[in-house]
Amino acid sequence: MSKKAYKDQSPTSILIKTDEYIPEWQNEAEYSFLESKSIDLKKKEIIAWQFLRRNQCYYETFHKRKQLCFEDSNEQHIETDSKNIFVEGIGRSNNPNNDDEVSIELRKWGIGGYVDPSNPTPRYLYFNTQNSYVLNLYNNQKLTQLIPSGYASILINMNYPIKPQIESIKSLLENWQDISSSKVKTSPYFRSDVYIRYIRLLDGLIRSTKPSDIKKILYDGISGDINDKYKKDKKAALDLVNGGYKQLFYVSL
Repeated sequence: MSKKAYKDQSPTSILIKTDEYIPEWQNEAEYSFLESKSIDLKKKEIIAWQFLRRNQCYYETFHKRKQLCFEDSNEQHIETDSKNIFVEGIGRSNNPNNDDEVSIELRKWGIGGYVDPSNPTPRYLYFNTQNSYVLNLYNNQKLTQLIPSGYASILINMNYPIKPQIESIKSLLENWQDISSSKVKTSPYFRSDVYIRYIRLLDGLIRSTKPSDIKKILYDGISGDINDKYKKDKKAALDLVNGGYKQLFYVSL
């Protein structure tokens, strides 16, 4: 496969600059693994992942972190499968995935650990897309302890009465939950066929395909203004690559 750099400075510049692991977008069968009549959480994660793995910034960051992991492993003389080292290495004290800097990066992407973007269906993929809270109840101190997004970790002081602490915790949790839910935009339903079209459109762009050729294949048989439909789909698809994939988890099953 060839590697191409995007020349334009339009929003498509967020797309990966290589087509080495991108399917032939004209071949609908290559996207069949994304089709589903019933959408569960795992299917949402796989579809969201298709947008994230096409993000050039994520691609660069992954390979930067992977290189650091290789260097660290070589210094420690760790024997491991080079293809899986970055995923299976999560949890090792000598692995860069444990650094606070990396944890902050992972929260930015909304994922639990870095995953190789060349893998369309990674085994160790999971998304953390909600807020998380760690609080010392008695002095409101924010702790550096890292916990999964969507969880709350609260310290209880055993030198004080338990009941009033529990009551305060309940109030805090309800308040945090209200804050989190108020920021979520919910869509009525999840249609995998729409997202598959978005992904195929993106792959056409990554392969520097002319818009007219993309429209001819993806919008064949669709009525209405095809140019307008293409324009809207392109914007929606690029928005998903640029962080919008996180919203997929707030779409009704």
